[in-house]
Amino acid sequence: GICCFSSRVLRVPTSQYFGFFKLVRRRASEIVVDGAKWEDLTKIWPSVKSDLLNWIARLRTNTPVLHPDPQGIPELVLTTYVSLKGWGAVLHVNGTGAIHQAQGTWIGQFESKDINTLEATAVDKGLQAFSHILDKYPKAHLRILVDNTSTMHVFAKGHAREHAFNEAIKALSTVFGRPTYIDC
Repeated sequence: GICCFSSRVLRVPTSQYFGFFKLVRRRASEIVVDGAKWEDLTKIWPSVKSDLLNWIARLRTNTPVLHPDPQGIPELVLTTYVSLKGWGAVLHVNGTGAIHQAQGTWIGQFESKDINTLEATAVDKGLQAFSHILDKYPKAHLRILVDNTSTMHVFAKGHAREHAFNEAIKALSTVFGRPTYIDC
């Protein structure tokens, strides 16, 4: 919490610390889906540990920051997390420092899908969950970060061999009327 608040004040973009947010989302999923408790110990992944230490070091430099006019257009970054049990999405509004999150579990028709289709569906569900925020920034660039290279390449290509994967991508077509960048 303190890192997110400090990042807002110092205008440090939080999207580059995706691994840390992924760890928090996975922990939240363990609590919601598996019944774990916040007090339970959890192992911090080595990649996340270095990201977290770098983030804290960057915040500790406490570099003075000019706060631009809030009327500027922020860059929007959507990150997603997917497992076979559920999905999560985090929307970073880098211009304001706001961080929004959404999550859900797979039910019904999604339970048997492959992970690539679930990744594309999670992006769609995240965009739906944040549509009221995205609508406030119609000309902002939207960057979508997925941790699945197959999904990233299919987004860039625009189609896949699997029918279900194509349907998930087709559901996203309305979003791409804006400048959109998809990265892993």
